[in-house]
Amino acid sequence: MKRIIEKGCIVDDSIWYTNAIVNGLFKFDIRSGQVNFVGTPEGDDPELERAYSEVIYFDEKIYLIPFNAPNIAVYDLKSRHFSTIEYPEEVNTKVYSATFIGNKIYLLPYLSQMFYCIDAETNSLEQVKELNVYPFSRDAYSVLTLQSVAIGNVLYFFDGKGDTLYSFDTQNKSILGTDLKKYSKRFITVCKKENKIYATSIDGEKMVIVDIIKGDEDIADLNNDALCWIGNYKDKIVLLKLGDDCLRIFDTEKQLESPENEHLGNVFFNMICNGDYCFTLPTTDNKAFYQIGKGTIPFDDKKAMKEWMLANGIFREKEDEACDLNYYLSYIAR
Repeated sequence: MKRIIEKGCIVDDSIWYTNAIVNGLFKFDIRSGQVNFVGTPEGDDPELERAYSEVIYFDEKIYLIPFNAPNIAVYDLKSRHFSTIEYPEEVNTKVYSATFIGNKIYLLPYLSQMFYCIDAETNSLEQVKELNVYPFSRDAYSVLTLQSVAIGNVLYFFDGKGDTLYSFDTQNKSILGTDLKKYSKRFITVCKKENKIYATSIDGEKMVIVDIIKGDEDIADLNNDALCWIGNYKDKIVLLKLGDDCLRIFDTEKQLESPENEHLGNVFFNMICNGDYCFTLPTTDNKAFYQIGKGTIPFDDKKAMKEWMLANGIFREKEDEACDLNYYLSYIAR
């Protein structure tokens, strides 16, 4: 099982996402199920896998945050053109998590100590500060966080070992840590509900709940055996275990899994939630979205690419070859 979609964001009734295999931006219409291929950012290698790790929307622009790509790509929804925000040459551009606060997108590094943000008003990159909050090494613990969340002006994330929840105040640039070592777990996926942070352990066994107002925390049993992605949907906390076909609902009042789980009928890799919508993301095995309460929505990236190629006058001798992925890659790389 491999992922097709790297990351995405929901804007109105559409999902804007990046493909993990083809370097490009796609748009999925939630109501019609139609997929449109927007294109590959100018100057990018179209064959670069996992080019972008996050997709962020702000003020009629889609920001593509780099993982393997060298710079930040910006797609303007009004002009329908890409632009670039360049990283300094000496900076490791890998980012796993990006979060919007005010008019800035805060980029948590993957293999770097330096913390950057994008000023969305000026479309420029700013150096925030050196973090010095986790052991830097090129092993499993070099990942700072898979997810981060913001409450007010404060950004919350875990360190590389996953046993400290950090809060970064974006106004005074201070960092504080909540020590969670007593639970002997590595917490890695995070979401929020009201004034509480919910985080699951990498083995799927536990969820820690941190009340940022009261300053206390609690622990709940999940009884899973693999990493769980976590998100919020219509005042609920939802969990998707990696490699599972069941979307689990977490009861925040009783602090346990609800029996009202939703069986998906297939295995999914990750999910996108924004409160109003929650979608599980396709893999190479199922090639479909799953919308909570609605069911499976098939989608076809290759068809979208074919339509884009036909619309732009890109043909081969046989029309059916116009949707050939390798041909697209060879064309766009010219």
